[in-house]
Amino acid sequence: GCRLEVRVAQPNEATVLIVADGFPAKNEIPLVLRSGDSLASDTLETNSDGHAVWAVSPIVPGMTQGTLKASAEGPNCMPSVVLPWRAVPSVAPKTPDH
Repeated sequence: GCRLEVRVAQPNEATVLIVADGFPAKNEIPLVLRSGDSLASDTLETNSDGHAVWAVSPIVPGMTQGTLKASAEGPNCMPSVVLPWRAVPSVAPKTPDH
């Protein structure tokens, strides 16, 4: 019954939303994120409907592309999801010459 998904929140995957549904209500769910060599863990707090959302940037400094893997652990499930990403170099706005 539980599921995990990633939704792109900003262009070029600069920020993504990790969305968890179907987990126990008002509970803490362990979340593990791996992107390139970077590993992070956190806890999602579900609401009264067993729903939680967390914003994260999958981009790893020094890398131009990679894959974000997010995994969550519920009492009866362990869903995971994968999202390929590509960093786009920022371009400074042009200013008119005077």
